[in-house]
Parts: sequence; structure tokens; C-alpha cells
Amino acid sequence: MDFSNLRFFDEKDRPKAQTANGTAAIHGHGTVFVKTWVDSTKMITISRLSPVFYMPGIGIRLLSMGLLLKGNMQIKGDERTLEFIEAQTGKVKIVALTRLFTDTIYWVNSEVLTGSELTAHKSLHRDDFDLWHRRLGHPGKQVFEKFESSTRNFPKLIEIPKNPPVCEGCAKGKMHSRSFPENSAHATRPFQRIHSDLKEFAVQSYHHHKYYISFIDDCSSHSWIALLKKKSDSLSATTQFIAMVRTKYGATIGEWMSDNGGEYVDHKYVKLLKDEGIEIQRSVPAMPQMNGRAERFNRTIDEKAESMRHQACLPDSWWEFSVLHANYLYNRTPM
Repeated sequence: MDFSNLRFFDEKDRPKAQTANGTAAIHGHGTVFVKTWVDSTKMITISRLSPVFYMPGIGIRLLSMGLLLKGNMQIKGDERTLEFIEAQTGKVKIVALTRLFTDTIYWVNSEVLTGSELTAHKSLHRDDFDLWHRRLGHPGKQVFEKFESSTRNFPKLIEIPKNPPVCEGCAKGKMHSRSFPENSAHATRPFQRIHSDLKEFAVQSYHHHKYYISFIDDCSSHSWIALLKKKSDSLSATTQFIAMVRTKYGATIGEWMSDNGGEYVDHKYVKLLKDEGIEIQRSVPAMPQMNGRAERFNRTIDEKAESMRHQACLPDSWWEFSVLHANYLYNRTPM
């Protein structure tokens, strides 16, 4: 067998090829390695040919000039000799000669590799999932499957494994940052420390809200949510929250923990907290994990709200009702 690898077509799907005597069925396609000479003493190189069609009824090996040229080759020659030159290197890869002056068929002085030579070159030139996974910058399996149909000249014999092996490059390069450890120091009295964060939604709510701001008491884990139509409304929502804490609970807030969002660093917002005697604490820029208490709270509320909304078959714009109800349930769920 000349092929280094061969894939057979299903019998019912075998394509047909036109021959001098009619048509012949193509049983399969694969890859062949050949070595060629310029003359009887000088070997040129070893060439990898793919795809090569397997047709048992044909007694001669045929090369397509068109496919060779499409494979990044250039041609130079005359009525006796054709030279196929690799475009990148300028090296002659294949030489074809006519046997007679009147002949229009060109013959290549070549030999198909077999045995140990074939094994060595097959391992060097194999097209497999792991090789192309690295060449293409470690894409996921779902992305990889689209290359054959969406790109030109992509190898068609690559088998994509159902469960790709663990890739060391992916394991190290795509590793998420280690989770920040929880702060073991908790407030000892209600409202000693408040965690706050702002959440934006892609869809405007039923009452035209686009955001909500959350307030979580570090001591009791009790939470409050205020719906906002624009980010600047966070100032008035915070003012009302501070007034509610003072009037309803007779308490004062000691510390205010947030990220570096624009609404929290606005000079009016900062002035409000300072005028109330509240110590301001913020996470390091680009490190929202440091405000993890509020981040985790928002995720919990979102998951609860979306689960209930989808279960009830409510439209996206009703997120405000599900969010408020999720917060109601959160405050009544054992911690």
C-alpha cells in the first residue's frame, strides 16, 4: 500500500471519476510520501502529497498539476521539462519529463516511500489535533471544529477527539486567578461595616430601571437593594439608606467598602460619606475580588432572580420584581 494514511468512503457515498473507459469509483483518500530525482544521481527531496485518491481500477499513478500549483507551488519549464518550485524557498521539489518530443504526458522520476522511511516522515509531517491545536493558539474544541468548513486548505483528515487530552499550555495559560481568601475579621456590631456594589442589566426593567445598588451589613449579612434608572442615582439611594439606618435602627455606619467604580469615587459621593463620619475603604484598581462580599452577594441575587423569572416564564424586563423578591428571600434564608 502506497498510503501513509487512508480513509475509505462509505460504499454508497463513493464519488465517481471520469476515465478513458467510462467512470471509476474512488474508494478513499489519504496521504502519500514520495522522493524525486532531477537525474539518475541527484535526489531532490521528499514530498508529501495530500489528498491522494485511491482508485483500485487504475494501473498508473497520476499527479494533478492544478492541485500542485494550488499547494503553493510555482512552475517553470518547456515542452520537455517541467519544474515545480516551492514558493517560499525557491527550491525545486518535483521535476517532470516527457519521454518523446511529441508526448504531452509528463513523467516524474519518483519512488513512493515505504517501511521505516515512511514511518519517520509520517511522524514528522502528521496532521493531528494536538499539532493544530498548538498552531492555532490553543482554541477550544468547538472553535476547532469550524476551521475545516470556514477556512481554505485546512487539513481534512484531522480527527477531533470527543474528549481532548489535557493540554499543558491550556492548563497554565488559561488558569483563572486564585480566589481571594475570605476575610476572617468580621464586624462585631450591626452597621459597623457596609459592603456596596452596583449591578447593571442589559435590558431596561418594567419601570425603566437599568441598575440596582446593594448594601450588605457585614455583621448580620442583612441586605438592602435600591433600583436605579441611571448610575448617578446611587448618590440619592445611599443618602436615603444612611437616613434609614439612623431613623429605623438608631445606628451609625462605621466603614463603607466598595470597588473603584465611577459612582463611588465621585466627589459628591465621597463628600456624603465623609460628612457622615464614615471611613471609606475601596478595593485596589482592577481587583474587584477585594470587594468579594458584595460581588458574591450580587451573583447570588442574580442566580435566584433569574431562576425564578425563567421558571415563571416572565419577560426579561421584569427582572426588577424578581431581584427584589430574591433579596426578600435572601434575608430570610439561614446563613
